[in-house]
Amino acid sequence: MSGSRLPKLPVPCAERRPVSTTTHDHTRVDDYAWLRDPEYPEVKDPQIRAYLEAENAYLEAALAPVSALQERVFQELRGRVQPNDDSVPSRKGDYWYQERYLAEHEHPRVLRWRREQQPSEAVCLLDLDAMAKDHDYFDLGDFSPSPDQSVFAYSLDLDGSERHEARFLAENLSELPDRIPDVQGEVIWSADGRHVFYARLDEQHRPSRVYRHQLGTTVEQDVLVYEEPDPAFWLSVEETSDEAFVVISSNDKETAEVRLLDKRTPLARPWLVLERRAGHEYDVDHRHGQLFIRTNDRHKNFRIVLTSIDDVAESSWKELIAASDACYLRGFVLFSGHMVVLEREAGLPHVRVRDLESGTEHRIGFPDPVYTVSIGDNPEFESGVVRLSYQSLVSPPSVLDYDMSARTTELKKQQQIPSGYDKQEYTSRRLFATAADGARVPISLVHRKDSPPHPQTPLYLYVYGSYGATIDPYFSPNRLSLLSRGFAFAIAHVRGSSVMGRHWYEDGKGLKKQNTFSDIRLAVEELERQGISSRGRVTISGGSAGGMAVGAVINQAPSYFHAAVASVPFVDCLNTMLDSSLPLTPPEYSEWGNPEADAEVYRYMLGYSPYDNVAAQDYPHLLVTAGIADPRVTYWEPAKWVAKLRALKTDHNLLALHTNMSAGHGGASGRFEALKELAREYTFLLWVYDHPDTRR
Repeated sequence: MSGSRLPKLPVPCAERRPVSTTTHDHTRVDDYAWLRDPEYPEVKDPQIRAYLEAENAYLEAALAPVSALQERVFQELRGRVQPNDDSVPSRKGDYWYQERYLAEHEHPRVLRWRREQQPSEAVCLLDLDAMAKDHDYFDLGDFSPSPDQSVFAYSLDLDGSERHEARFLAENLSELPDRIPDVQGEVIWSADGRHVFYARLDEQHRPSRVYRHQLGTTVEQDVLVYEEPDPAFWLSVEETSDEAFVVISSNDKETAEVRLLDKRTPLARPWLVLERRAGHEYDVDHRHGQLFIRTNDRHKNFRIVLTSIDDVAESSWKELIAASDACYLRGFVLFSGHMVVLEREAGLPHVRVRDLESGTEHRIGFPDPVYTVSIGDNPEFESGVVRLSYQSLVSPPSVLDYDMSARTTELKKQQQIPSGYDKQEYTSRRLFATAADGARVPISLVHRKDSPPHPQTPLYLYVYGSYGATIDPYFSPNRLSLLSRGFAFAIAHVRGSSVMGRHWYEDGKGLKKQNTFSDIRLAVEELERQGISSRGRVTISGGSAGGMAVGAVINQAPSYFHAAVASVPFVDCLNTMLDSSLPLTPPEYSEWGNPEADAEVYRYMLGYSPYDNVAAQDYPHLLVTAGIADPRVTYWEPAKWVAKLRALKTDHNLLALHTNMSAGHGGASGRFEALKELAREYTFLLWVYDHPDTRR
């Protein structure tokens, strides 16, 4: 898109108020530090709010010439949503549970019916759409029936801050008076149904304490069960697959420590499974008096061992599944007679089933060349059937029930696209780009068969590459709006993820972080080499830490990209990691390093921090989003970045920031409201690519 087609609008301009800081004898000047409200998490400063509102208004005005297209795209997206949509029922004991969306509703209902009844006889336990009417943001965190299923614990986030309030509903649908604020999300019941355990968020938004609450008492009477003293560690509360133990885990990004508490004795103290030691990660589950432990004690790709609950010493461990250079053990779930293991080999996910009586094993086969599979909701420990979720770039999400003994699969549901979808009209494949050090970077690609890619194809390239998180090839009905307009879509599985194993993660973190960015550039070069697109025709997109990758590469190689989309991007990473008062900073040291304590880390981060490396150069068209209540990537990071880009960039391309003034890290909470945000993004891209639809 030429600059001449852009509307001539007054551009928001943030005032420069220089602040100097010196670290390791190096001084930096930050002109936009004032955009951080000193009263955060509240944002009261009228000048800050005025700037954010001005940016929002600018984006709306910039897209005004294509507002009809934006509405058309939104209706396309909405037309792919099943108006009345039921989840596959999940059985727990004598009851079935289900979520049901009604037409026009943003949020579902939570339903229940007895085992011998029909779904038409279901009772509505929670009408989340009605409950959300008075809230700009509304999200259900957890829903957990008590052991006898007479009381239901659930948690709500009402502002996007991820601080949930736990509430309790009786079987007769009356609300109990108990309310627990600042809950991380999950609530675990004791065996007697009189107590619940939860992790509480502190002032720094860190889940640092686990409490026990007795129903019918006030939150002030809650009993501290365990407190994590190290600010770099976070607590989580879960339960074992057999629901016998509460699991209290302390984790940073590379070290773990687990405590267990027998749910039959809720007043007891939790006991330590294995004391933490730097670099040792492990997690545990329980079956028939034995602990199953996934551990990286001997190999970075993990192994699984077995030991008696009465003797957890490492000398007593018996190896069940050995570690492998080729296969990364990602996790497992236990059933009474089977263990289901999620693993990754050659860049693809696999599911291994082990019969715990005979010791026989097998893998479940899947039809697509590139796909993603995960273990679904499996509340029945005694079941011989495991529920899986499966999808690929061309296959809509499916819920599968797999009989672990008969080795048969039953399709329970596949997502329907009301406006129509034919899988045969699309094709997907996997490419590899080879780095100078020999690393082979996978690239997953999808496009319409009647739109074979060529050097001028607009290509949407999604990236992440942090925390070992892998973006598997997933289906998106929304993506069809781009594919139908001639775009191709690709995911670059760069280092910093775990797609090729644990080493893939370690080679893209800390003092090797630049590998993430060089892999992205390499992916663009390989796509160009294969004639799929070319430099200057690619949109790069990523969110959170993926948004940081977007910011880094458009600083390093701006000519590679026609446009960029950075969602809640972690772009002021050096300043954030220098500020230990922020909730995420100490726990992030194992991911990025500690630039305050280590001069080498400081210099290395200074070399890629997107905010610190904004330069007087041309940049691609850029759409940036933020959430005013975001506790993970604070709103001022993208705001400062955009302000600095406006001051320094030398092009006339469209630069826009949209801050959701009533949401957090995940954006809008309703199923249709979220589509409005996506329609804005897609319209932005069609506009800056000068797509023919923008002239209709």
